[in-house]
Amino acid sequence: MAQRHPDDWFRSGDWDEASQAEFATRLARARPHNRAQYRRIKALGLLESDDPAGHAAAKAMFEENLADPDLPEFERTLALTTLARHERSTGRLASAVRRLRDALAVGGADGNGTNGEEEIELAEMLLARGSQTDLLEAKRLLDRRASAPPLFVRSRYRLAVAQARACARLGDDEGARAWASSALDVAALKGSGLPHHAELGLADADAEELAWLRSAADGQVM
Repeated sequence: MAQRHPDDWFRSGDWDEASQAEFATRLARARPHNRAQYRRIKALGLLESDDPAGHAAAKAMFEENLADPDLPEFERTLALTTLARHERSTGRLASAVRRLRDALAVGGADGNGTNGEEEIELAEMLLARGSQTDLLEAKRLLDRRASAPPLFVRSRYRLAVAQARACARLGDDEGARAWASSALDVAALKGSGLPHHAELGLADADAEELAWLRSAADGQVM
């Protein structure tokens, strides 16, 4: 039997009765200013599991953090963005959009607690909803992120794809062609440009998306 690490009570994705009892007991004993990070770390572990009960518990932990008026801004932003991604993955798009809007508002101009992809993620969700208002908001978000492009190739690819789709939906044929060409260029990159991490964060493009980009770059997408 593998030896149990002392931090497993808040780092593991276990959520059986014994794990729940231990987490509750140890959390109650922890210093108040440390409880939010313990909940966050435990919740992230639970979301990586396949246990629906664990997912529900993770959401409750983040909600408990968000209910704390003294929660640090970076913890609030992390809770909101994590919940948004989980809700997006489970089809709750409207709730995910609200969460990401709140996260960007909390993060402010310096993006405290964000990873640089939140505008792109929110824009992708707005593009999926597809109203004219959503499309215009998505374009504003993408233009803002394009003014300070993300570090990772993967993120720059997502930005260019979303820009191409937004332009196409808004009738900007020239913009759609330009951004589609840019996305194809980024997708073809074989190196990250990061010292000692040549393959870190490269684009993950599927065949269907690449086919759409080639059509858009050729001016065949209206």
